[in-house]
Amino acid sequence: MRRLLKAGVISLVATTALAGSIDFESPPIQSGEVTTFDDHHVGLQQELSLDQLRALAHWLSWNHQGWFATEANGPPEPVQLQFNLRHSDGTRATLSVVPVTGPWKHDAFFINEGAPWSYHAWFGLVKKGAATRPLSDYDLDLLQKIARK
Repeated sequence: MRRLLKAGVISLVATTALAGSIDFESPPIQSGEVTTFDDHHVGLQQELSLDQLRALAHWLSWNHQGWFATEANGPPEPVQLQFNLRHSDGTRATLSVVPVTGPWKHDAFFINEGAPWSYHAWFGLVKKGAATRPLSDYDLDLLQKIARK
């Protein structure tokens, strides 16, 4: 019994360190806009074209795993790039790119108001309203290209 209890405690502690998945397709994305920021000020704001929406949906699909739960209600400041997506039922999802200190230089921050939980791990036992993940230089470049198309 003691071993079982010990294993359960270790599993719960390890849960916060394990990567999970995000839900971005539920309900389906219908439209969106992208906003770029320069020195904490809104730089450019534009509607996403169908090609941009497809490219972003492809990136989210390809990168739906490897996210970590966060308790934050919004992305930390300063935001460099933000995609505001609208679902077919009128709810919204937000993907933000935030510069950070450390080896990765940027994080992605995701909230899906259209899904019961933006993030899930451990077969759905761990669920959170927001998720974050480090961005590689390659992924940052792709998201910036999608924003500029």
